[in-house]
Amino acid sequence: MAMDVNGTRFHLLYTQPDWGACIAMDDGSGRTLATRWALIDDEDQPPLEWSGNPTDGYLQLARQAPLFRSATETGQLDINRRRGADRDRYGHWYWIDPQQGGIRFLANDERESVKFWTWADQPVDCDPVPDGGDFVDAVEPMPDRIDLRGLAVTTRHYLVVGNVTQNGILVFDLHRGGPPLLLQWPEDTPFSPWDMAATPDGGVLILDRDNLRYWVLDQHFRLMAETDEEPSLFQPDDGDPINVFGRVFHPQGFPLIPGEPDQAFAPVSIESGPDGHVLVLHTEPGLPSVIDEYDSSGALVVKYSLEDVITGIETELDETGELVSISVHDFAYTACCVGDIEDCDSCLDVTAALGGPERMLHLLYVARGDGNQVIAFEMDRDDLKLDAQKDYLPLRRWEAKALVAVDGKVYYDFADRWVPLQIFVDCRYARRGLITTPADFVAGNKGQQFDSGLPGCVWHRLLLDADVPPGTNVYVRARAADDPALLEKTVWQQQPRPYQRSDGSELPFYETEMAEDVSRGGTWELLFQEMHGRYIQIELTLEGSGRSTPKLYAMRVWYPRFSYLDHYLPVIYREEPGPASFLERWLANFEGFYTHLEDQIDHMPRLLDPRTTPADALEWLAGWLGLVLDPLWSESRRRFFIRHAYELYSRRGTVPGVEIALRLYLDEEVGEWLFEPDCWGGGDVRIVERFLTRSVDPRLYGDPSTQDQTGDPADTAHRFTVLLPHNLDEEDLQMAERIVELEKPVHTAFELKRYWDLFRVGEARLGLDTQLGESDLIGPLVLGAGALSDVYLEAQYPFNVRDRLISDRDRLGDLPEL
Repeated sequence: MAMDVNGTRFHLLYTQPDWGACIAMDDGSGRTLATRWALIDDEDQPPLEWSGNPTDGYLQLARQAPLFRSATETGQLDINRRRGADRDRYGHWYWIDPQQGGIRFLANDERESVKFWTWADQPVDCDPVPDGGDFVDAVEPMPDRIDLRGLAVTTRHYLVVGNVTQNGILVFDLHRGGPPLLLQWPEDTPFSPWDMAATPDGGVLILDRDNLRYWVLDQHFRLMAETDEEPSLFQPDDGDPINVFGRVFHPQGFPLIPGEPDQAFAPVSIESGPDGHVLVLHTEPGLPSVIDEYDSSGALVVKYSLEDVITGIETELDETGELVSISVHDFAYTACCVGDIEDCDSCLDVTAALGGPERMLHLLYVARGDGNQVIAFEMDRDDLKLDAQKDYLPLRRWEAKALVAVDGKVYYDFADRWVPLQIFVDCRYARRGLITTPADFVAGNKGQQFDSGLPGCVWHRLLLDADVPPGTNVYVRARAADDPALLEKTVWQQQPRPYQRSDGSELPFYETEMAEDVSRGGTWELLFQEMHGRYIQIELTLEGSGRSTPKLYAMRVWYPRFSYLDHYLPVIYREEPGPASFLERWLANFEGFYTHLEDQIDHMPRLLDPRTTPADALEWLAGWLGLVLDPLWSESRRRFFIRHAYELYSRRGTVPGVEIALRLYLDEEVGEWLFEPDCWGGGDVRIVERFLTRSVDPRLYGDPSTQDQTGDPADTAHRFTVLLPHNLDEEDLQMAERIVELEKPVHTAFELKRYWDLFRVGEARLGLDTQLGESDLIGPLVLGAGALSDVYLEAQYPFNVRDRLISDRDRLGDLPEL
């Protein structure tokens, strides 16, 4: 247990489990924060939450979802305003026009859309001329009008559009171009496409709103349904069947399963979900929406109800949020791989609260029925529930065509363009939260949290590493007793308001978590008033403004008090209890000042260790070794340089020493591997000693102007060449030259060169600088941006397309797998 020079110790709350053991007092249930945080129901969550990783975060007032506030009553969007829309792999957008008879196209980086295709572009046959008739005026035939519903672009670059009139779908090959292919359902099979979504395997999902079913098409646009495994007709003569198949292809959709009578059951949108599942959104006017999840066999896995699904704040005057149900116009699904998240503002990223091992994050974005806001939900795959995110995602003048998820981002239509959904920084927090430290002490047990082990202990100070923005406050009450049974009956005593220490943490050479506004972030301190007893219980009240919140990183409770009155003044000063108590607390101010200085003196050896010395002392420590640190270096690189200064000095004047010094300056990352012999000579810095090279007759590589002449071997002795990457600027080259001058032996000579490729005639060393194979430095030719010897002429479209059979490129018997 840590203590200061006076023998004073402290109890610490720092990690999420530490703070989670505290009791939330808002509902009177006596449950801990950890217990409440683990609950599924949003209404049972406490007004305090943990933000960040479990071992490196802070306690704050709970964020609440701000809801869009409209000056006038906004009605629900008409579901018929929805249009199918999607984006292809090149960033081009496609959507169905307002007349539902054509397709609009918006090219990447363009601002105005153009017609892509309409029903009038269908090929038609001319009417036959009647036999024996007279000449009549020719009338241009017009095709029959068709209505389009639902649109998707598959991962294999096909545009699929629902054809309601002709009971089928239109398939456009975006690589080949030309007219669409019409795929029709059988006449006896009811089919009315409403919405579509592409699947990761190149197929497409089709929602049939009228017939309450959905269809699954594979990458070849064959209708699919899951069946039991059946043996195929072709089998070996002997033994068990080895050729089986488990998917059949016939016009059979998957029926949608109704829910409870009071739940919405009007399918309006479909998405490809996690694990190959299918997500279907149901919305009924006046009822909360429901999202159904079906597995690959069409079985209903779970129903996600959006009734009372989020705690939201309607106005700035709301003290507490209320549970809100959501009616949805459209939704989108995204998945991404996340891991440890650093330097992430919880107000700006829905994944900021995540940490630990890498995992998949599944997010649903639902657009409210009034068209003003999108709300994000994380799909909890373990508990099969939706966790509402607290980000404010407003929609600006949304025309309600669709929400489209592409490459992890969600887009919505704005006029004639498609813009990504952006988080508007409008953080809302609960206004008040109250917790107490646990008081479940067991009499006689030692080592318990907030148990001093000293009867009649005088508790000394409370210090908080905290960020307390203007308009927020932290209040402290405490009580102490020698008997755990009496502690809960002891009256709470209000303690002084914490004040911010001007010299940082009371711990020597410890840097606290600081806020962006350093005037309110740091260490906050109070001196306990009349806290006597072995056990102590502390009550913390966090008050916010609704827009900001205090953030508590750590709490330290120091005990017992080192009294200057008892140790340094005569007994006469302690005879009167009242004046003695005042004098003891007054002298405690001086004790805190001098103890901090004495602790720093006691921990002076930390200043001499580059791993523990404060960042502002690194220059001072480097001066002891005669080192000068680059002001542009990061703190970690400075510490590494000082820690290995002896090894650098011991290798000064050697080839490894020169290489290590250069890599220490040039490499993006440095580590212990710099001093391992196996890593020498394999980085971006190459040092070629001239005596290791041999001259080659220049005529062999096309230079007839000179003749091979054997020179004096002494001409190459004590000379070397330093090869550096070609992308270094002039300032880096000058610094590299200075480093080599300092590190090389004084009697040697060198030259500094840039290299484009290590295989340099007359300078490359076999086995060290040579490697046979394709070079990743050679890229495709870009006009005006490459040298002829460094690029290659790339195959032109469509010969670079990999998911099609290309005439004059692919040969029978050697066709690519499609």
